[in-house]
Amino acid sequence: MTEIEKRLTEKNPDGTWYFKDCGGCYEPNCGEINCEKFHEQAARLAAYEDAMPLSRAQELAKADEESRLVALPCKPGSIIYEVKDGKIQKKKFKEFSVDENCINVFVTGPSCDGYCQWRNLLNFGKTIFLTLAEAEAALRSRENNE
Repeated sequence: MTEIEKRLTEKNPDGTWYFKDCGGCYEPNCGEINCEKFHEQAARLAAYEDAMPLSRAQELAKADEESRLVALPCKPGSIIYEVKDGKIQKKKFKEFSVDENCINVFVTGPSCDGYCQWRNLLNFGKTIFLTLAEAEAALRSRENNE
């Protein structure tokens, strides 16, 4: 484990958090340290440390800064709903791939022969929805605007 990946926080026996380099704060009055804020700040940092190693967080931040980071709207296996030709079609998000022009999203469903393909991930929230309620609302909105 590199120096950058070592935890900065540890838990006191009473369940409060403290910064390892500062020692524990077991007494109600720790001199000049505001114990309530001290433990609160250490607990917040501990939550980040528990979530992911700092090196991974830095790697993701760099990828985001360089526009290389994409968050998919759902995970493979999720049920999604497409509004098409005045109907709602239930489908399953199967997989995705990336080429030089776009992110391809593949789904399976009753109206598909094998795979159906959308070449634009931006269809989510426009013609493809994560819940049936969202798809129904979009369909009603389209019917009202016609």
